[in-house]
Amino acid sequence: MIGPKQIQNNPIKKFANNISKSMKRRPRHRSSLNRSQSKSRKTFIPIASILFCSALSGIFLITQHPLLPPLGFMMFISWRLLRPSLFPMWAGLPFGLMDDIFTAQPFGSGGLLFSLTMLVMMNIDNRTSWRQYGMNWVIGAILIIIYLFANLFFQGIYQIRAEFITIMPQTILAILTFPLMLRLAGWLNRYRLSS
Repeated sequence: MIGPKQIQNNPIKKFANNISKSMKRRPRHRSSLNRSQSKSRKTFIPIASILFCSALSGIFLITQHPLLPPLGFMMFISWRLLRPSLFPMWAGLPFGLMDDIFTAQPFGSGGLLFSLTMLVMMNIDNRTSWRQYGMNWVIGAILIIIYLFANLFFQGIYQIRAEFITIMPQTILAILTFPLMLRLAGWLNRYRLSS
């Protein structure tokens, strides 16, 4: 005959009690599945990065020839290539106007160029199902060259031959640093989506 003390000292019963107690406890670490991202971080980081890069390229205005690449435009393209559905179609207008304010370009030229960039990139997205890293670099380089020459036109400088040599260092530097902007946008996107 088994008494009540022997039932309590039973190792199988103790093991079952310990398991049921441990299952009722809360985990000590946060679950990495089904976590929700911060909505403010998801919307604020892309906008702040584009505006910060626009302001950064407007700091060095006292030069005889332009040297610093259009960082705001490059970051805008990087986000658009990385996350095509992140911004609505009209988002090019306010980003371009803020870029005009920061970089002292003729007001409205950036709004037009950023909006046209959104339309061109939407057309590229519709025609290509997937892109490689090199193709993103080529697309960015072509858009940067068009942007820089269009800015010359909006500034009232119609002698493109004379000014081509002037903006050549800026163009080369912008094309060579564009992959770094893509990397920076990718790192910011990972941070944006982490909780």
